[in-house]
Amino acid sequence: MIPVLLYPGFDPVMLRFGPFAIRWYALAYILGLVVGWRLLRRLVGQAPRVASREQVDDFLSWATLGVVLGMRHLERSASSVTLRLLVRTIVTSIHNRLIALSGG
Repeated sequence: MIPVLLYPGFDPVMLRFGPFAIRWYALAYILGLVVGWRLLRRLVGQAPRVASREQVDDFLSWATLGVVLGMRHLERSASSVTLRLLVRTIVTSIHNRLIALSGG
């Protein structure tokens, strides 16, 4: 039987530093964070002012932390129901603040 779709045979690891590895999909996260940060800093400079550049920089820090921790990984590794509820509450709070910040 001839396969219709072939699985690409490339290495998912882009760079290795001893026990640490940077995967290709991490490049997409990094690029998305940097492009989003630069775009948001430009938009904040225009009227009406809804945030300061320092707030945008703070948001980048929290967004990076969220990407690194990863909601799905944290929720899977959480063993107690209380911790899972706490994680969902924090993420919901962040989403609500983003919606409010966007004016929606």
